[in-house]
Amino acid sequence: MKLLRILVSIMLCFSCQTKESKTVGTEFLQFLNPVAQEKILFSYPGRDIPEEKKKEVHRTILRLIQEAKVSIDGYFYSFNDLEMLIALREATNRGVMLNLIGDREEEYEEAKKFSIPIRKWNESGIHHVKVLIFDKTKAFFGTGNFSGHGLIRDNNAYWVWNLKEEEGNRLIEHLELKQKSGDFRSSAGNLIFAPEAGKQIQDILVDSIEKAKFQIQFLIFTHYDPVISYALLRASRRGVKVEGIYNQPINPEGQWLSKHLSFPSQIYLEENEDFEIRNGVFYGGLLHHKTMIIDNTNVLVGSYNYTVSARDDNRELFTSFQNPAIVQEFAREWARVKSHSRTLNSEDNPEDMHSYNVTEYALGGETFFGLWRRKGNSPWDKNSSGLSSEIRLSLAHDGRGFLESEERFISKSETATEFESLFRVREPLPIQSLRLNPTSYDIVLPTPFPDFSVWDGKTKPVQLRPNIILVENRAIHRFPASFRAELAKGQFVVAQGEGGAGYFCSMGVGRNLPKFIEYLLQRISRKGGERRDCLLFSI
Repeated sequence: MKLLRILVSIMLCFSCQTKESKTVGTEFLQFLNPVAQEKILFSYPGRDIPEEKKKEVHRTILRLIQEAKVSIDGYFYSFNDLEMLIALREATNRGVMLNLIGDREEEYEEAKKFSIPIRKWNESGIHHVKVLIFDKTKAFFGTGNFSGHGLIRDNNAYWVWNLKEEEGNRLIEHLELKQKSGDFRSSAGNLIFAPEAGKQIQDILVDSIEKAKFQIQFLIFTHYDPVISYALLRASRRGVKVEGIYNQPINPEGQWLSKHLSFPSQIYLEENEDFEIRNGVFYGGLLHHKTMIIDNTNVLVGSYNYTVSARDDNRELFTSFQNPAIVQEFAREWARVKSHSRTLNSEDNPEDMHSYNVTEYALGGETFFGLWRRKGNSPWDKNSSGLSSEIRLSLAHDGRGFLESEERFISKSETATEFESLFRVREPLPIQSLRLNPTSYDIVLPTPFPDFSVWDGKTKPVQLRPNIILVENRAIHRFPASFRAELAKGQFVVAQGEGGAGYFCSMGVGRNLPKFIEYLLQRISRKGGERRDCLLFSI
């Protein structure tokens, strides 16, 4: 029976890879897992669950520590499990090098007792990732903290990837912010990191919800993002069955959804009671998942809660799975947690809920949502997705002109066609050379590109048509000399010609890369295009 199960899994994985190879250019499946090396694990809290099953995740980590020969790199928020600390000390005794980074607010007193050194994270927000890397070739990830209750008494998901040593080194560079693109790719799987690419994570979640055809199932610990709530509401109203399971006490967004999602969508409260009390403090008993399943074909999971702090401040990671066998494992996990949950039927609106006017910008095959609070002194809401903030500034949109309604979300679509090429471009412009002349500035390309769109992230994109001079096998695109000074300020440029479109970005030497340009470069990479560094200009 076991052999049959293995053969079926292999066939499913082969089928999945064959299908994915045909659809590698489709939306959001650019960062699927190219090699079926994943091992998926779940914690199984419950007072009636056999101890052997409850400790499966715990045993896996202990085994990986014990098998490590050269190095263990760890990145986490909590780390206080006694057996794991003992195993780490034994690893150091046999010569294994430890490199551990934790949250700056945590004291890690238990680790100190075992002389386990843990460096403090000194960047923004909470150090919320949960990663262990063994000998640079095996990586353990999860939604749960490395504590006794996190691994055993909370509901969580974990996965293990086999990596090439070079990939393990690159992963560590990302985790330590020596590499800041926010986009890690490997033979085993791909990750997106927040805060450096937090908006990409929000975009993937929202666009996946927008494109769902019949079913959305999610498990979430914390949810305060109204953009995700709005997308879930829209999905339920177009006939998608939306089912969410929340930790207790439920956040206001989950409570609001329980009242406003269309039938047969439903919100549930998880009722895990597997906790312990130490010194008057409760440990365990949580739904700590951050997992969403779309149409039973795509799993979106990571350390990322549905909050603006996860997007913009905290150290987070996020990935997806499309392998049918793995998706089914997550579907069974969702059903298991649902079996221990109860339906939430909320009659009252939660207090302190903002109401919004929503501006919808449809660009590049996605919709970005700009949120304006209808009350308060700061009407623009920072939860707004994508580059909606930069677009509304560039177009001087002020949040007015919405219909009056008692609905929490009142929406209208705005045209932004002048931005379309900026969001659809995938390939860099094949620049051969740049030349500053006394009265002009030349960009030399192999073929003519007569139409240029230049955006500074603050004003409406400028449309330019350079004077094109054809010389043998190259085309000189001649601009006014002042164009070079504009490029030094930080611009994203798209040129279009008969052969298609290409981009380049520019910035002044010594200046930080503008956030809107970083976002567009990350988006190009996420969509399967080629990311190219910006051209540098002295100021």
